[in-house]
Amino acid sequence: TGRRVPEVDKALAAVHERLTSEIERQTERWLKLREEQAAGRKVVAATLESYRRTVEELEARLESRRRKLQAQRHLTAAAPVV
Repeated sequence: TGRRVPEVDKALAAVHERLTSEIERQTERWLKLREEQAAGRKVVAATLESYRRTVEELEARLESRRRKLQAQRHLTAAAPVV
């Protein structure tokens, strides 16, 4: 129990940093493409939709990983059943 909480916190911070960074990068690209489209430049709708979907998937993955890591924080060791 003593090691688990710091390990989970470390993993949580790393996951949060990595996925948040990727979400921001994909969101910026999506917004730029939307601006280009609004300005009349030719942008493939499938590409625009792909970036939006990627952002949603990354956000869902971040939330899922956060929940799993929080659950690991509260695990307790039990005596083996023989």
